[in-house]
Amino acid sequence: MASTPFEPFINVDGIQRVQKELSKMFEGDWVSNMAQAAQSADSDWRPRADVIETDDHFSYLIDVPGVELDDIDVTIQRNVLSVSGTREATANVQYHERSTGTFSRHFDLHANVDEETVTASAKNGVLEIRLNKVANEVARQVPINRGS
Repeated sequence: MASTPFEPFINVDGIQRVQKELSKMFEGDWVSNMAQAAQSADSDWRPRADVIETDDHFSYLIDVPGVELDDIDVTIQRNVLSVSGTREATANVQYHERSTGTFSRHFDLHANVDEETVTASAKNGVLEIRLNKVANEVARQVPINRGS
């Protein structure tokens, strides 16, 4: 009776099954989903956002399709841009995939943002919040007082 050497990777079906399970485990944006849950216990959902920097401004683009503009609040306090609001559920829904309820997003502003120039506009379900950058500041010399 001949002995067959052990070949741990000969079972291709088993390897494919493990690979498929690992892919499912790491499928999707699971890091963002954990961050979303931790960000605000009061929020029911979190709209997607992009932050764009140009030479003279920052634009915060936030997906809010189906949200009435009157139901969105935009505030700046202590160098944090906050956007919150509510998307109401549609009555008599037969099939439900879109998130509804309250949402909240918070963005730390860059040090060179001029908070006084903030503007907000919406088009095609995208809220754009724009903040200009502070003009290039020139370092100033600070005199050192001599002790007596």
